[in-house]
Amino acid sequence: PDDRTLVDAVVAGRNHRTPDARPVTPNLLTRLRRAARLEQTWLAPLPEVPAIEATAAARSPAGSRVDGSHSPAAAMPIVIGTVLDAPSTRLQSGQAMQRVLLTAAVNGVPARPERGALHSTARRADLRSLIGGGLWPQAMLLVGASADESSAPIASR
Repeated sequence: PDDRTLVDAVVAGRNHRTPDARPVTPNLLTRLRRAARLEQTWLAPLPEVPAIEATAAARSPAGSRVDGSHSPAAAMPIVIGTVLDAPSTRLQSGQAMQRVLLTAAVNGVPARPERGALHSTARRADLRSLIGGGLWPQAMLLVGASADESSAPIASR
């Protein structure tokens, strides 16, 4: 049934929900994790860090809440990772990223890839340590921000 819903959203255009700036709830996070796991990958929300820099300095972003959810004004950065780091796992993570993006869309929550976050070896190492060191970060997404959010990307500078 979940796959059918995703197919309907892509092919048949049956998803009439417009993504809005809603917080990422624990229930939605569970759905996103399940979507990533179906592709044999793991989804890890980043700790409260507004920018991924070489120093990986942790500061609380505007819009962050004590319970771990994010306000509509602040996107929740999430990383899709794999246990191994090889070309085949990069392909798996790409499939997982698409499934996670579709799952967010079906649930009416905007999400977008953060394309520059993994271009540098230093940033990738920082991300790996931020998510506990056990997974290789393969993709990064911003979930829950409004579609017209004009804030600077996480991987800037």
